[in-house]
Amino acid sequence: MPESVQDEGLKEAYTEANQQNWTNRELEDYLRASIKERDEIGRIEFAERKAKIKGEIEGEIKGEKKLQ
Repeated sequence: MPESVQDEGLKEAYTEANQQNWTNRELEDYLRASIKERDEIGRIEFAERKAKIKGEIEGEIKGEKKLQ
């Protein structure tokens, strides 16, 4: 893949075309790394949602205390 390629769709197309020449080991390693990356993204997104909800709850509690 040329280093100048910036488009994510084009990068993916190059990667998929290149996979045709990979050994089974290389393909397994790639798939394992992809799964690990998606898992990490999922953990980060979950932590962000959890933090947002916690902040909203804390804000509601503070708001209720001000009303009392």
